[in-house]
Amino acid sequence: MSEERQYRDILAELEHIAFCRPNDGVELVLAAGDVYAKSMELDGIAECKRGKDGVFEVKFFDRTRALELLYRLRQEEQPSQRAAFLALLQGQEEGP
Repeated sequence: MSEERQYRDILAELEHIAFCRPNDGVELVLAAGDVYAKSMELDGIAECKRGKDGVFEVKFFDRTRALELLYRLRQEEQPSQRAAFLALLQGQEEGP
């Protein structure tokens, strides 16, 4: 995948996280998992688990952080800055 394509995919995903509605995630919690999740928009959910006590917990992505990062990336629309961002991202994926 080209760096330009990868950069555009990252921007698209950040936009989706920043602007998605949490309604289906809230419905999932209120229904305690007894819903047909395939028809739901759950892209804003970062984590979903059921505890030992049966409590269903959903954690959402930080939409404010996604907006902040999206704004910063849009301000830095120069190819050299994109390459630096992608290099940083790949370094984080590899870990220490």
